[in-house]
Amino acid sequence: MEDKKPFRIRKIFVTGNKRTKEDVLRHCLAPITSANSWHDVVHQLQVARLELQRLQRAGVFKSAQLLLDDAPEGGPPEPNACDLRVC
Repeated sequence: MEDKKPFRIRKIFVTGNKRTKEDVLRHCLAPITSANSWHDVVHQLQVARLELQRLQRAGVFKSAQLLLDDAPEGGPPEPNACDLRVC
């Protein structure tokens, strides 16, 4: 996959969240939704992962995994897009 080829995150799904307000997680992930290339998506995922690790060390939550899912819910796959699952 070319780094600058158009790519985007369709939707962010947050599951398994019991203690932390979803808005806290979504705030960390917000820049990912504006990424418009594979390179940008990967960079923003790295930034979000570091921020989530910082919050985890502060005791805000126990753990969080970021998973890219290319099979959209209820729609056909798109070659230049995927969903982000946070669990």
